[in-house]
Amino acid sequence: MLTYEQNLALPTMYQWLGAPPVAREVDSKPVNEELPSMEEMLSQFKQVRESEIEMLSKFEDADWNSIRSTPFWGDVSLYWLVCKTYQHTNEHTHDVLRLGLFWDRILARMAQR
Repeated sequence: MLTYEQNLALPTMYQWLGAPPVAREVDSKPVNEELPSMEEMLSQFKQVRESEIEMLSKFEDADWNSIRSTPFWGDVSLYWLVCKTYQHTNEHTHDVLRLGLFWDRILARMAQR
């Protein structure tokens, strides 16, 4: 989610404030690259999400329905982009909670075998 927010959603939102489209890059990070700690990733995610929320008040009413060409989703409105970002968060939150809620039960069942 952090990569999506940092590299796709936030930079693309800036297009509605006059920034050029985001350059689509291939992920070139080595597979064995050390990841930041969970606390650091959550802190970074919080900062990016706060920037997105702060940016919302900068848009004019007409911006929400105006269409921009994006390198990731094609021609979309700002409304679509913000909704997609929210949907993406919910999708991954669902996946994490599904695992988290049943993790102890699964471990207990496996221990009984």
